[in-house]
Amino acid sequence: AALLAGDMVTAGQAIEGDLFHERYRQNLVREFATIKQVAKENGAYATYLSGAGPTVMVLASHDKMPAIKAELQKQSF
Repeated sequence: AALLAGDMVTAGQAIEGDLFHERYRQNLVREFATIKQVAKENGAYATYLSGAGPTVMVLASHDKMPAIKAELQKQSF
């Protein structure tokens, strides 16, 4: 509902509130913790695994994406 309403802050909190599944799956994607940290430091609302991985999704506003992308590329992602 938050995504449809355009409330990215609430959507991000809900997505990152998945403490049940993600803590088990995140270890399957070695780069996940680094990507999540970089995204958060650069203004992302949330970073999460799609399914069991390995796809990592970042929820961020369009204006934050260039900085997130640039920082991830610096780290060879």
